[in-house]
Amino acid sequence: MDAIRKSLVVCGVGAMGAAGVLLIVKAARHRHHMSMYEKVGKGVNEKLKESMAALDKATAHVQTVFEHMKNGK
Repeated sequence: MDAIRKSLVVCGVGAMGAAGVLLIVKAARHRHHMSMYEKVGKGVNEKLKESMAALDKATAHVQTVFEHMKNGK
Protein backbone atom coordinates (compact mmCIF):
# COMPACT_ATOMS: atom_id res chain seq x y z
CA MET A 1 0.00 0.00 0.00
CA ASP A 2 2.88 2.36 0.72
CA ALA A 3 4.29 1.81 -2.76
CA ILE A 4 0.99 2.81 -4.35
CA ARG A 5 0.79 6.00 -2.29
CA LYS A 6 4.38 6.88 -3.13
CA SER A 7 3.79 6.34 -6.83
CA LEU A 8 0.59 8.43 -6.67
CA VAL A 9 2.48 11.22 -4.90
CA VAL A 10 5.28 11.05 -7.47
CA CYS A 11 2.73 11.14 -10.32
CA GLY A 12 0.93 14.07 -8.69
CA VAL A 13 4.15 16.01 -8.21
CA GLY A 14 5.13 15.27 -11.79
CA ALA A 15 1.76 16.44 -13.08
CA MET A 16 1.96 19.62 -11.02
CA GLY A 17 5.47 20.24 -12.30
CA ALA A 18 4.36 19.74 -15.90
CA ALA A 19 1.42 22.09 -15.36
CA GLY A 20 3.79 24.66 -13.86
CA VAL A 21 6.13 24.43 -16.84
CA LEU A 22 3.19 24.82 -19.23
CA LEU A 23 2.01 27.93 -17.38
CA ILE A 24 5.49 29.43 -17.48
CA VAL A 25 5.81 28.74 -21.21
CA LYS A 26 2.37 30.19 -21.87
CA ALA A 27 3.19 33.33 -19.89
CA ALA A 28 6.49 33.74 -21.75
CA ARG A 29 4.78 33.36 -25.13
CA HIS A 30 2.09 35.86 -24.10
CA ARG A 31 4.75 38.37 -23.07
CA HIS A 32 6.57 37.83 -26.37
CA HIS A 33 3.39 38.46 -28.38
CA MET A 34 2.53 41.53 -26.33
CA SER A 35 5.98 43.00 -26.98
CA MET A 36 5.48 42.37 -30.70
CA TYR A 37 2.16 44.21 -30.60
CA GLU A 38 3.73 47.00 -28.60
CA LYS A 39 6.44 47.40 -31.23
CA VAL A 40 3.82 47.51 -33.99
CA GLY A 41 1.85 50.07 -31.99
CA LYS A 42 4.94 52.23 -31.60
CA GLY A 43 5.47 52.13 -35.36
CA VAL A 44 1.88 53.19 -35.97
CA ASN A 45 2.19 55.99 -33.41
CA GLU A 46 5.37 57.26 -35.06
CA LYS A 47 3.72 57.24 -38.49
CA LEU A 48 0.70 59.05 -37.07
CA LYS A 49 2.95 61.71 -35.52
CA GLU A 50 4.78 62.14 -38.83
CA SER A 51 1.47 62.44 -40.69
CA MET A 52 0.19 65.00 -38.22
CA ALA A 53 3.40 67.02 -38.56
CA ALA A 54 3.11 66.92 -42.36
CA LEU A 55 -0.54 68.01 -42.13
CA ASP A 56 0.41 70.90 -39.85
CA LYS A 57 3.09 72.01 -42.33
CA ALA A 58 0.65 71.79 -45.24
CA THR A 59 -1.95 73.77 -43.30
CA ALA A 60 0.58 76.47 -42.48
CA HIS A 61 1.63 76.62 -46.15
CA VAL A 62 -1.98 76.96 -47.35
CA GLN A 63 -2.60 79.72 -44.80
CA THR A 64 0.43 81.66 -46.01
CA VAL A 65 -0.72 81.28 -49.63
CA PHE A 66 -4.15 82.63 -48.75
CA GLU A 67 -2.56 85.51 -46.82
CA HIS A 68 -0.41 86.40 -49.86
CA MET A 69 -3.45 86.27 -52.10
CA LYS A 70 -5.42 88.40 -49.68
CA ASN A 71 -2.65 90.98 -49.35
CA GLY A 72 -2.08 91.09 -53.13
CA LYS A 73 -5.63 92.20 -53.87
